[in-house]
Amino acid sequence: MDAFLPFLGANQSINSLVESVLLEIEKFGLKESTIEIYGRYLKRLLLYFQKNNELYYSKEVLENFLEQKMNDFKNEKITLRYYNALKRGAYLVREYAETGFIKWEVYSDNRKFRPNIYYTKYIEAALSSSGLKTEFQYKVNYVLRKFCCFLEEIGICSFDQLTLQTVKDFILSVRESNSGSMDYILYSLKLLIGYLYSNNVISKSVNLDYYRIKNKKQMLVSAYSLKEIERIIHVIDQNTAIGKRDYAIIMLVLNTGLRGIDVRRLKLQDIDWHENTVEISQSKTSKLLKLPLKGCVCNAIADYILHARSKTAVQNVFVRNVAPFEAFVNTAALDSIIERYCLKAGISKEHLRSFHSMRRSVGTWLAEKEVSIHTISQILGHADMNSSKPYLSFNQKQMSACAMSFVDVPMSGNVFI
Repeated sequence: MDAFLPFLGANQSINSLVESVLLEIEKFGLKESTIEIYGRYLKRLLLYFQKNNELYYSKEVLENFLEQKMNDFKNEKITLRYYNALKRGAYLVREYAETGFIKWEVYSDNRKFRPNIYYTKYIEAALSSSGLKTEFQYKVNYVLRKFCCFLEEIGICSFDQLTLQTVKDFILSVRESNSGSMDYILYSLKLLIGYLYSNNVISKSVNLDYYRIKNKKQMLVSAYSLKEIERIIHVIDQNTAIGKRDYAIIMLVLNTGLRGIDVRRLKLQDIDWHENTVEISQSKTSKLLKLPLKGCVCNAIADYILHARSKTAVQNVFVRNVAPFEAFVNTAALDSIIERYCLKAGISKEHLRSFHSMRRSVGTWLAEKEVSIHTISQILGHADMNSSKPYLSFNQKQMSACAMSFVDVPMSGNVFI
């Protein structure tokens, strides 16, 4: 067992560890029936430890259990739902053994690509030593799992068999379906290969520096119009707890243009009720951003906090409306909120339009009011002013002023129809 990992598990029996996990998850306010279900799944883990004559927690035994269940799923011996439930229970035990507490969050291997335990270990190790933010690790993790599944498919069972040609074959296999994200793919591969080489897993590094990404197409995702926003707000039932929360979220974004991740991470202490301002350290740029809040926005947030927000020790302003009363795990929850109200308002779903489009709406409206690009960049917290330029493309009035006439273009011929 890795000596630096478990500080509880190394000297705690697996039985008492599972009991401690069940006691911990009770604190999240789960129903008794839900806790009983977790108990049944954890019993399968206990039986596996007993079968292997292991009385104490062992990360190796736990991972062998996960690998066996993954193979059972692949061979259609168990359902995906049952496999995910067993995996979630095992992850809770591992987390408690290694940290001494449980942070309620979604454990996901992103569903589609599930490499074996050997590859998964190195992916996790490379990511943990990378220093990347959690949100970016999520993207890199996806690429690396896809790469390792590719290695399994072509019969490569360990990294010491890795060659430049193998990596090249993978890049060629994904370039058509991932043409807009090849920069992520190359970055992820370099990160993993660099880790493997520096830790003597492979004896020779694979140089990918000569690969160059062609200029990416600029993706223009349309914003919501003022009429669409009015329709969305109109269908929110502000008499319910969920409605008060969702109304406060939408009003906040329409007033500030905050990114979804910053809305999720907004803390109670980030709002100055005397000055009617919000001040945060942006997740994407790590830069401080202080913005004024309109009275209607402050009222919406205050109404939610005072009359609808679930009682919880969590300091995030916006929390789940059902137990456990935690902050939103990811921005997909915010996307779901917008999609739900768009459906109720009869607003058609457009490709790629999501919660982030509310932020784009703010930038577009500012551009239509002829606010300078510099000011838009400051309000939206852009590190690079060029990030604000796409908002100008939606302002047809201003864009038409850029059109050039053909007066000075000589006619070299005629076309007769």
